[in-house]
Amino acid sequence: MFSDLGITTECQDSIADVVFVLDSSASIWEPDFYRQLDFVENIVKQFKIGPKNTQVGIVTFGEYHTLRFHLNKYPDTEQLQKAIRQIRFNPGRSTNTGDAINYMAQEMFTASNGARDDVPRVAVVITDGESTDSVKTAKAARAARELGIHLFSIGVGKRFDRKELESIANEPAKEYVFTVDNYSALQKILKVFAVKTCQGILYIHYLFIHLYFMKKKTFEIYLYIFQFNFN
Repeated sequence: MFSDLGITTECQDSIADVVFVLDSSASIWEPDFYRQLDFVENIVKQFKIGPKNTQVGIVTFGEYHTLRFHLNKYPDTEQLQKAIRQIRFNPGRSTNTGDAINYMAQEMFTASNGARDDVPRVAVVITDGESTDSVKTAKAARAARELGIHLFSIGVGKRFDRKELESIANEPAKEYVFTVDNYSALQKILKVFAVKTCQGILYIHYLFIHLYFMKKKTFEIYLYIFQFNFN
């Protein structure tokens, strides 16, 4: 499966905490909800799952958010895939995207729920329509990004708002925003999205390493100045 999608060994071995935020509003036809889950399952197949590799959590949303499972719930690929298949459609009357993003940022990425320090934090929001409050959604996404969470957004169908997708995702939009005509078409972007997600994780790793050495270098400079002034 890895080779089919062109995923490198480096990507397979990448370490990240990834949360999927999935639309389960009433506008979604039930079979399409399960196609959405199939897409998620195929994405997570591309990474080694475990407490020392990539961890995955899922929250769904309609009128309210629903926790499906936290990052530290399933420690291997087999258990994770089984859990994804067991998620059932529970439609909500509206599309409260902002509430789900806020919950994801405040609760899913906590140490008690499995989030790890100095590990890339990635969230993927999939929706088929405009949220009930676009201002709230944009505000929640901005707050999540300020916490260091890297957001991808995927719009499905004809009713989503492109500007709202861009307000959710990191920049540049061409790297973090995806659109498809319908839920069946999600599989068409599977390879591209899997590779982009992996590349994003590797890039975040690079930033972490760069920041670490920058901090280390700054400390060494301060130490040198201190020693020079007091010797």
